[in-house]
Amino acid sequence: MSTIQDVAQKAGVSVSTVYKVFSDSYKTRDEIRERVLKACDELNYSHHSIIKKRKLLGMMFSEVTNPFTNTLMQMIIDELGDEYDIVTLFSNEDLTREKQNITCLEQMKVDALIFATFSNQEYPEINKMISDGKPVIQFFMQTHAGADAILFDDELGTYQAVKYLIQNGHKDILMLYKYRIGFPQRSNGYRKAFEEAGLEVDDRYLYDIPYNDSIRGVIQNKIQELKPSAILAVNEIIATSTVCALKEMKFMVPQDISLIIYDDLPWAAASKFTTIGHAFDSAGSLCKNILMEITGLEKKHTPVRLVIDPMLIVRDSVRILTK
Repeated sequence: MSTIQDVAQKAGVSVSTVYKVFSDSYKTRDEIRERVLKACDELNYSHHSIIKKRKLLGMMFSEVTNPFTNTLMQMIIDELGDEYDIVTLFSNEDLTREKQNITCLEQMKVDALIFATFSNQEYPEINKMISDGKPVIQFFMQTHAGADAILFDDELGTYQAVKYLIQNGHKDILMLYKYRIGFPQRSNGYRKAFEEAGLEVDDRYLYDIPYNDSIRGVIQNKIQELKPSAILAVNEIIATSTVCALKEMKFMVPQDISLIIYDDLPWAAASKFTTIGHAFDSAGSLCKNILMEITGLEKKHTPVRLVIDPMLIVRDSVRILTK
């Protein structure tokens, strides 16, 4: 490993001159500075003052296997990777681990935090980061009043999907979803689409599905019970289980049953399923804009609440029913 003495020797200057190059208190000639920096580059030497200039961004999400979350994280990393070193922790929807992750990020003294909790708890460690003036962005819901929030309008996305199905002649629409406290409620979008069409909602078709080993069998039982003409499957676990359930029942999409998947997952797009998608690239750029703005402020930041609208992506999985 190279030392500061090696740099001084290679650049043809004294050790004290190298220190001056990396100090904000001294001004060195451009020619000397360039020689020192070139020597550092050739020797792969990083002075502690350079290392300190890169800030640390902590990210915390609930599901490591969720492709929606993974795509979102990649967009954030693409936007902020040049300015920040990034560490990411996952709770896997375990409350104890979520608390441990927050404590860990606090102990690491992260300079900024981007997070999404699966619980609706308010954490004092996060509030302290906010009071210390550190940029804090929360996704999906807002449990910390001082944090900036970037939300996805899942109620609107559900409304778009259900409205499209109704417009194509469907009335028996089964929505398979997972209810979460604090998140936008998709059932409101379902009801709004039915209300606008002058149709009565049968609550049996709004199914808050339990997560267990027999999820596929539960879906099959619900399909056999209600005989829907269309299904809206929310998130990847439910969507993949629904597709497998339909195949086992020998149902063809869209000939036997129509299907819309909430989240434009790569495999869903490849299978030509109609989906509800999101502008992930805008989420990444919004994070960058918020962090850059807060970092440059000398006065207290007024938190913002930004909502990203979903979009209906029409493909070949919805059959038009004749009246």
